[in-house]
Amino acid sequence: MIFKNKWSLKKVALHVPPLPSEYRNVSGATFQPFTFDENVGKELCVVLLDDPQFSRELGKLKPFNLHATSGAVRTSAGVIGYIIWAVSSRRGHVVDYEHTLNPYDQGTIKLLSAVAKQSHIKVLVIDSISGQVVGFYELPNIFEFGKLAKGIAMITDNTPEANFAITQRALSAEFSLNDLKNLPG
Repeated sequence: MIFKNKWSLKKVALHVPPLPSEYRNVSGATFQPFTFDENVGKELCVVLLDDPQFSRELGKLKPFNLHATSGAVRTSAGVIGYIIWAVSSRRGHVVDYEHTLNPYDQGTIKLLSAVAKQSHIKVLVIDSISGQVVGFYELPNIFEFGKLAKGIAMITDNTPEANFAITQRALSAEFSLNDLKNLPG
């Protein structure tokens, strides 16, 4: 069943809680739960974090196009899931963000399944120093994260659990963003 979460309010006035310390002074992407509209309830959105100057540029992009390449890959330290978020605009490619996923955490499968059921994905662009929201976008949910959730569940059924932090480091050492974007689906 699709969770219809298309923005219906006229004005965007976002009040987000303070950034947790692990998201301060970083560049990256993550999913976070938010309630944008009390009538819709809690939904998951993509949060893009970057430095003050670049995040403000990203927050003003028109049009804002977001593409995702996702999968799971075996590293020397174990299996890890990933999403490469690629932002583009009229001028072409703007930036890629690597979003790693712990395939052995049951919360990952639940999270991806919940995102997959949303009709739309909201994107918050946040200045990771001040924690200020500097951009808000809403896009149709065409990302097929339900397939990613099923694929990750199948891969982890027959592989030993790995230390996520070590696997993240192995991913960075063994695969470039372009490698991950070009792996066969």
